[in-house]
Amino acid sequence: MNKILMKISAMSIIVCAVALTACDNAHLLPPPPPPGLNLKEFNPDKMEQLNKDFIVKEARLTPEEQEVILPILFQVKSEKRQLRHDMRGMTRRVEREPDISDKDCEKILEQIKQCRDGIAKLNRQLYDELQSKGISARKILMVIAADNKFKKATFKKMALSDEKNEQDNPEKKDN
Repeated sequence: MNKILMKISAMSIIVCAVALTACDNAHLLPPPPPPGLNLKEFNPDKMEQLNKDFIVKEARLTPEEQEVILPILFQVKSEKRQLRHDMRGMTRRVEREPDISDKDCEKILEQIKQCRDGIAKLNRQLYDELQSKGISARKILMVIAADNKFKKATFKKMALSDEKNEQDNPEKKDN
């Protein structure tokens, strides 16, 4: 009986050691994709076209306004996306390098501030450039509101899609 207990005890220690090692290395695994986002079906060009169509309809843009507004808007959105991407890379550096110095973190914070200032500057440039092209402030605000509404609707659709997937596949909820 004692030999059986010793074997069980030794097995428990081994199982615990393996589990602790796995937990210690969990931070090395890539993060899972956001819920509801099917990366195999995602098409950035299609999404951009849907966004443009939505803005045209919601802001009631004339063909002339579309020719002026949309190229400028999507160029600015692209530049802002790149700045946000850069900021995410900077913050991930802290995750990848647990022993990063405080001095390096200060430099990263300063770079993040510069990126945020760059985004604000791009927003001001967008408004100024559209106004200089003869687009009214009202129409600019309608475009911004339509773009925000599109983002919100897209996010909501992704969230609902994730909920539906969980309801359709209840066995995946437990994992």
